[in-house]
Order: sequence, then C-alpha cells, then structure tokens
Amino acid sequence: MPLIPPPTCAPQPISPTLYTPPTYTLTRVYGFAKLNNPYELLLDVKTPYPQDKILGMVAFERVIGIVVQKEGRFIGLLHGDARASYSVMVKSGEKIYYGFVTNQNFKTYVNFLPAYAPVKPGDVVLTSGLDGIFSAGIFVGTIASVENHYTYKKALLNIEHLKSMLFYVTLVAQP
Repeated sequence: MPLIPPPTCAPQPISPTLYTPPTYTLTRVYGFAKLNNPYELLLDVKTPYPQDKILGMVAFERVIGIVVQKEGRFIGLLHGDARASYSVMVKSGEKIYYGFVTNQNFKTYVNFLPAYAPVKPGDVVLTSGLDGIFSAGIFVGTIASVENHYTYKKALLNIEHLKSMLFYVTLVAQP
C-alpha cells in the first residue's frame, strides 16, 4: 500500500487579500470650521468616503486628531476636542498595553489602561490599529503622568502642540 501524504489545513497559500493596507490622502486645510472653536478644522477632501466613516488625521509625523463628516463637509477634530477618540497602545518596557485617547477640559488622556500596567511618564504612545480609524504604529505622543483608578489607569498624554498653521494634513483610511 503506497504512503499517502497527510492532509493539510491550508492546501493553498493564504491569499494576500486578507489584509488590505490603509490609504493615505493628502488634503488641504481651509481653516477653522467655527471661529469660536480652535479644535475643529474644515478640510478640502476630494476622495469620496462613506458618510459614517471616521478617518485618521496625521501631520508633522504624528497623529493630530480624527476626521468626521458633518452636513456633507469633512471636519478635522484636533486633540483637545471632546469628540476626538481612538484606540492606542502604550509601550512600557517590552510590553504593550491598550487604551483609548479621550479629551477632557482640552487635555488629552490615554484612558482605560489596565490597572496592573506599569505605565510611567515617558512611555511612548502609538496607534493600535484596532479601531478601524488608524493603521497600527503611528506616533501619538508620550505619557506625562499617570492616575490610578480602582479598576483602570488614566494617563495624561504629552502631545506636541501645533507650532505653525496647518495647510495640509494626511488622512488615513482603514478599509
């Protein structure tokens, strides 16, 4: 009786279409969406996106906020705006801990970090890629200070404030 090779789980190589890379679009900034709110930018986006799609906004080699559509217009929400929230990872030593960027009183925090995470000032914060907004590994900032809560930690994010006027931003769109 001839030897028959055992069956394999994957007779064919894994399709490269399982992972679709994000698209990056350079977009012009018109100015502020409202004169009384310096955290909302009006963007000139030529690429059509679904109405409910949230996009990432990057400039100066780091995340500066997210983009939403409101009344047919694209609005960039900078760090400090209470609606700007996305998933991040904090690299502390050799380990990675996940949390969410939130904004309160015009300050930006990494919220809902595990209570056991040894997060400390100076730890690097990067996008996690888990929220469908940003791809993983884009620089956000560093941890400034950490607050211990009963079941989680909350860390103040040290972000570099914009020192010059934005004329262009890069939009990150996850498929």
